[in-house]
Amino acid sequence: MARNSLGDCYRLGKGIHKNETKAFEWYLKSAVTGCALGQCNLGNCYYYGKGINKDEIKAFKWYLKAVKRENLMAQNNLGNCYRLDKGIDIDQTEAFKWYLKSAIVGCAQGQSAKRENSTAQNSLGNCYRLGKGIDKDETEAFKWYLKLAIAGCTQGQCTAIT
Repeated sequence: MARNSLGDCYRLGKGIHKNETKAFEWYLKSAVTGCALGQCNLGNCYYYGKGINKDEIKAFKWYLKAVKRENLMAQNNLGNCYRLDKGIDIDQTEAFKWYLKSAIVGCAQGQSAKRENSTAQNSLGNCYRLGKGIDKDETEAFKWYLKLAIAGCTQGQCTAIT
């Protein structure tokens, strides 16, 4: 966990000059030791090309490792990969599955107000609203947006009233 935290310091420039390459190096050290958060952050480096050349296939692989350790953000990020053809072929049903898992696990752990879970809940609401990976169901979409709004997420508040 300390290695991942050092990666965060370099990525954000907290207590040291911002350096995305150093952040990547620390996330890699964290990830190879099995830290789920480090694996997810390493996936993000590859996904966005931060500190390393962009490689969506490697990002997808690191997200897969992180989800085996129940990392909520990695679950949501896998949903994005499947939805957006990033490192894997588009599969709206798989995207929905990962958004649902992240949202439900997050709720069960009492993390509905945290960013990693609110992102999944919003994505899940969008799947229901647009019929992506699941039958279109605006009532179910509204329920997920409402959970966000009640938890204080401004994105959910805006979506729930439109």
